[in-house]
Amino acid sequence: PAANLGGGFDDFFGGPVSQTPKTNRKTLLTPDKGYGLQVDGCFAAGAGGGAVFDLCFTNRGSQPLVGFAMQINKNVYGLTLASKLQVPEPLVPGATYTTQHPVAFTGAVAPITDIQIALKSNAGVAYFVDQFPFQLVIDSTTSVGKQDFLNIWKGIAEESTQTLVLSNSNQNAIQQKLEAYGIGFVAKRANPPNDHLYYALITASRNTILIEIAVPQDGGKTASLCCRSDNPALYPAFEPFLSSVLK
Repeated sequence: PAANLGGGFDDFFGGPVSQTPKTNRKTLLTPDKGYGLQVDGCFAAGAGGGAVFDLCFTNRGSQPLVGFAMQINKNVYGLTLASKLQVPEPLVPGATYTTQHPVAFTGAVAPITDIQIALKSNAGVAYFVDQFPFQLVIDSTTSVGKQDFLNIWKGIAEESTQTLVLSNSNQNAIQQKLEAYGIGFVAKRANPPNDHLYYALITASRNTILIEIAVPQDGGKTASLCCRSDNPALYPAFEPFLSSVLK
């Protein structure tokens, strides 16, 4: 963890030094497409756990805006707003409102990885798209045991298997990187010429992804990975996430 640089001066200054929260918001809706409304935002981890939609609304138009409502379309994660959007009204020209709106994984599911969003106000209905960081989908509090892994693996059709080639074959590094994102180690099996490593994750929407990594025992530089999921529609989002974690 980062050092608390202000910790030694709390008493001297009369209390902890406040810090501006870091945000990775990007422009999701431009005023020309939002009827004068600009929306900057990103999905992020909530301060108290869970995930939030970190949003900043700016009225760059000439009329006050009222009657806000937001809806997330069906998606592969079951992602939806946890409650109705509340924006102080009216949002007058030049005004800005920021919020970290809670999201949940209880919505309708469809094989769509893009997060498609509709935003309504008295000016009209605007549409925009964002991506949901895969690490926020992982439920790191839930683990999969060896027997459960075997049962689930056998219960998923072989056609649902996805394969990848990894440039990282260091077993310790692989385990550390996966566990850092809540992907749990299940077992290791020696089957020359490879060691087989087994990992599993459960998503917040209660889907399972099982991973088998074959690492050459002779110190080869590449490893092969295959995974199975009861929701193969997750693969297009999971693959780039996994590749970035294990690069």
